[in-house]
Amino acid sequence: MAALSQVVSAFVFRLTFGLAIAMIGPAAGRVPSVYFRVNLWVLLGLNTLGALAARATSGALEPLGGGPVPFAGAVTLAAASYAGSVTWLCDRRIVGRRMLIGIAGLGFVAAIASLPAARGASPIMLAAAVIDTGSSGVLMGTTLGAMLLGHSYLNAPGLAPSHLVRAIGFVMIAAAARGASGAAGLVLALVHGLRAEGLFWGFLAFRWLTGVLAVAGMALLARQSMRIPNAQSATGILYAGVVFAFLGELLAQLLSIDSPFPL
Repeated sequence: MAALSQVVSAFVFRLTFGLAIAMIGPAAGRVPSVYFRVNLWVLLGLNTLGALAARATSGALEPLGGGPVPFAGAVTLAAASYAGSVTWLCDRRIVGRRMLIGIAGLGFVAAIASLPAARGASPIMLAAAVIDTGSSGVLMGTTLGAMLLGHSYLNAPGLAPSHLVRAIGFVMIAAAARGASGAAGLVLALVHGLRAEGLFWGFLAFRWLTGVLAVAGMALLARQSMRIPNAQSATGILYAGVVFAFLGELLAQLLSIDSPFPL
């Protein structure tokens, strides 16, 4: 139960960081303010869940930043998300963009602080954990952000297609970066003596199929839809991409529990 709570907390913090990153670019454009307001409400709910999960851990797993850090991080991020939503409600775009940058930074710090402490971890292990956290959050955040951005076209049909095309492009880049970090982690784990049963490799293959290849494939299909352009079709495709990204990242966290390097 404690391990599951740790996974949920890390998942929420990574998604918070990634979605905030995904919103920073559109914040400088003409994307309607409601897009940012609704997304920040989503982050408010997610971090409320993260706070509950952190409390459920109850110190059974010691994070890098100490026991109370994940809970305090979730509460702080929930409060910042609410404040940010009020800022976008007032259409204060410059202040709102700065709030997004702050939430992204806080989310990344909270995600790092929620990692289980590894006794005698080498610098390369710590670096791999940081890179894994960043690439994981960016993949989930850009995929979810692109899907939610697609919904904005239903309320603002005059919105330029270039915003969604650019967001889909970021998803493709994030999938490539995630694949590279995952491959590096797997190679390092094997070099450092990773031993696993056949079922483990089956789950790992499924993690790669869903969390990297399927996400990249959905992004490619969505980009092809935008050649028409058909934002509604692209949004539906990105729905599937979000499911694949979330499933792949949850599997990656579970598979990495007994591995010296993140997978």
